[in-house]
Amino acid sequence: MVSAPTSFGKSLLIEEIIASNKFKNIVTIQPTLALLDETRQKLKKYENYKLIVKTSQNSSLEKGNIYLFTAERVN
Repeated sequence: MVSAPTSFGKSLLIEEIIASNKFKNIVTIQPTLALLDETRQKLKKYENYKLIVKTSQNSSLEKGNIYLFTAERVN
C-alpha cells in the first residue's frame, strides 16, 4: 500500500509495479472519478491486464486484473 502527498510520484510507482508483471491482481484507489478516469487512460496500454472499473465486471482468468475504484466502490 502506498499513501503519499501530491507530487510524490505515486502514478509512476503504480506504472512500474504494473510493468513488472509480478502481480496477478492490482487494486488502485483514487479519490475522485476524474482521477480514476485519468488513471484508466494511462493504464490501458498494459495489454497483460484487464482494467476493471465497475464492480459488475468479471475478472480475467487469462490476464492479470487492475481494479480501478474510488474508496466507496472498494467497500
